[in-house]
Amino acid sequence: MNIQNPPAAMFHRIARLCRERLVQNALALYGVMFANALLPLVLIPYVARVLGPGPWGRVLFAQTAAIWLGLLVEYGFTYSATREVARHADDPEKVRQIVTEVMAGRMGLCLLAILFALVLWWSVPEFRAGGHILMVGTCWLGLAQGLSPLWYFQGMERMRLPAVLEVACRVLYVVAVFIWVRSPADAPMVLVYQAAGLSCSLLITLAIMYRQTGAGLGTLSGAWRSLREAWRFFLFAALVNVYTRANSFFLGLLAAPAAVSFYGGPERMMRGILSLTGPVNQVLYPRLAWLVKHDLPAARTTVRQGTLLVAVVGTGLGLVLTLGADWWVWWLLGPGYDAAVPVLRVLGLVCPLAAVNSVMGIRWMFPLGLDRTYNRIVMVGAALNVGLVFLLVPTLQAEGAAWAVLAAEGFIALTAFILLWRQGLNPFQKSQLPEAPVAS
Repeated sequence: MNIQNPPAAMFHRIARLCRERLVQNALALYGVMFANALLPLVLIPYVARVLGPGPWGRVLFAQTAAIWLGLLVEYGFTYSATREVARHADDPEKVRQIVTEVMAGRMGLCLLAILFALVLWWSVPEFRAGGHILMVGTCWLGLAQGLSPLWYFQGMERMRLPAVLEVACRVLYVVAVFIWVRSPADAPMVLVYQAAGLSCSLLITLAIMYRQTGAGLGTLSGAWRSLREAWRFFLFAALVNVYTRANSFFLGLLAAPAAVSFYGGPERMMRGILSLTGPVNQVLYPRLAWLVKHDLPAARTTVRQGTLLVAVVGTGLGLVLTLGADWWVWWLLGPGYDAAVPVLRVLGLVCPLAAVNSVMGIRWMFPLGLDRTYNRIVMVGAALNVGLVFLLVPTLQAEGAAWAVLAAEGFIALTAFILLWRQGLNPFQKSQLPEAPVAS
């Protein structure tokens, strides 16, 4: 390489950088991120106008229920299994054992999720009002979300092919909605098309994972061991969903379906645009899991840089939503959604807090062995969210649910920051970190 030629030197540096696995995974995840962020922004204006506040609110309510079903099947393996695969990526036999035990545990959880879906069908009037197709779509979507094997590819740092498949299937889902959803009567089919798209990606990635690992059917003892090891992560994921995604479900129980759309629409916008920070977080987790075990000072530097990056990005995104709330609601949702404007203004303030929490909590405290401590913080935050929802929704409706989320995120961020500082584990402190991770 001719060092006297700056453009050529820069080109070679960029080419060398792009061959790094970490960069390749980040680029793959950014492809998924753009699909997650942009495709809903394309779909929301159409669905909001075609279905109207009431039917769309019922779809959002069902999608939230599907998230809970998927959470039950996923059971925290996204964190526990990703960490274990990352730690043993150079041991094929150990990886095969991990995959076998995790999938055996998930099969049992699928049966439990189906039973839970039947209970929802008989106990929640919104599901019965939506008809059998709504219930089938909800159950199918929940199982497709929960069975995703992306934890394996993330742990092995091989995200390119799964990322391409996920983006392609999401595009198919959006195209299907545009073609076949034409009136409020078609509302339940939104869930069916979403579940069908996810299932295409699911079947292909499962086949690849089993071919690469040679995993078997597993045993009851292995399934139980995987469930026991992932329990704390499942508890954490459940608590996080209480204050990040469950408010649409609570609104469906406490208010009319239209109120769900007034909150769910802005919430989808906020989560979609917040996903711009997702690839950084997803790439950081397996890398920090390894660094905490082998090079703690480097882990400190990495998490500090990651926190600063997502804080800046999250603040910028939040300002875009808060200051432009009127325009966003008018453009994406259309007439009849004026009540969503104050909701979006509040949710824009959530962006920087949620972005920082994802790094300082999951990507830093989990690898350090402080998952139990962080679970306790999140548990109090989730309880605060639920209490405020039931207190504020009767008077403020959808806006009350948004204030509840903001209060919960703020409490979690402040508490985690103070706790890490007191233990000498805050990455922004000048004092040296302990030589070994501190277990809770």
